[in-house]
Amino acid sequence: MAGLALVADPFSTEGRAPGGAERTFLVVEADRRTAEELCAAVRELGFAAEWSQDAQDALQAIAAGGIAGVLLDVDDRRAGGQALIRHLHREGPGVHLVGVGEEPGGVDLIRMVRRGVVDFIVRPVRSTELSEVLDRLVERLEREEEAAAKAAAGTAAELDGVRGPVAMLVDELNRGEVALPSLSTLGERVQELMSMPTCGVNEVLEVVSADPAVTSRVLQEANSPTYAGRGEARSAREACMRLGNDESLRLAREVILGDMFRMDGTPLEDIARDTWRNVLVTARGAKELSDLLAIGDPERTYTLGLLHNAGELVFLRLASQLKPDQRGPAATLRLLQAPMDELHETIGARVLETWRMPAELVQVAGAHHDPSKLPTEDLRLQATIVLLAWTWAIRTGHDCAHGGAAPDAQPLLLELGVSEAEMDELFAHADAWLAQAGGA
Repeated sequence: MAGLALVADPFSTEGRAPGGAERTFLVVEADRRTAEELCAAVRELGFAAEWSQDAQDALQAIAAGGIAGVLLDVDDRRAGGQALIRHLHREGPGVHLVGVGEEPGGVDLIRMVRRGVVDFIVRPVRSTELSEVLDRLVERLEREEEAAAKAAAGTAAELDGVRGPVAMLVDELNRGEVALPSLSTLGERVQELMSMPTCGVNEVLEVVSADPAVTSRVLQEANSPTYAGRGEARSAREACMRLGNDESLRLAREVILGDMFRMDGTPLEDIARDTWRNVLVTARGAKELSDLLAIGDPERTYTLGLLHNAGELVFLRLASQLKPDQRGPAATLRLLQAPMDELHETIGARVLETWRMPAELVQVAGAHHDPSKLPTEDLRLQATIVLLAWTWAIRTGHDCAHGGAAPDAQPLLLELGVSEAEMDELFAHADAWLAQAGGA
């Protein structure tokens, strides 16, 4: 922070610029000298500053109220910045977070944005950059306060930039004026075969051979270590015979859906890819958890996990057609977050209904954040398994675009009779599941 003047006591509340006390920023930094410099710089810009040396102190300060935003070190484990981000993401932040650290990679930045980080300052911190970040944050706070005031007065306040077009899009969707993404002819055929009590190997082979990507995936699985010692499967027929009809169709569906939700060349490309990875980990985790607990049919639970969040992926696909925020995909995602959180369950149910999916899949897609809304105890239990698997997918770093706080895991664990240790042991295989699914 060279070039930034320090005050004698950077933690003093005296000497603030007029109006500065209206906005207080919390600095979370383990190193006292670095914290002093950053607090001093914040005060020089006319704001109040407080200091917490770690995540625990920060949580107490945030709980006390009056914090407009948090500047937190995301690199130093002593400060616990990453732990604080994860905790606030689970519990609901209540404050805006600004990361401070070395320049992050694209995936790391997206992960932080999804967990509530609204801006980032690259070290070494410069006064001009700090000023710009705080100005943006204050503008954001003012917009939110204005929107809240309008809402309290009964005025429909739209979110800045993207909310208007998205709201209109959803209105048109509800009126049946928007063409929903449809399954390909091959996808419809896979769904038809999967819904039949029995089907022949030739019918499955026809599906697998119709798409080179499906053929490649089926061959890859047939020659994986799972089937070691059986010799190399050189043809689609040999692979299908080895895997069986159900597994071959399941792999075909994964490939078809994954290809459908790819958004290459759009600002949401990386976000969509990570969301699909989250779906794959959730589905496989739900299957393994169903088998572990002997609740429901593991394959059925896998299907619920694979399609439960279809609305979020469809929403991203629709949103990818909107004009992106000029500041990049992270800013676009921030603007899309609230309408996506609000609407993705409704969209998911409508889409799966359009695809003529079984009623239970439609119901779970429309109520996967609150299984208590589902009609039968059996379905509620399986949806709870999916919800817990989704929570653990996020805990193990396999985030999705959904930016709301992950549910409290404790009630889910108690309801299903499973421990955190068992969940950790199960999801230790998450990266291997992704590799097997071709989503690594």
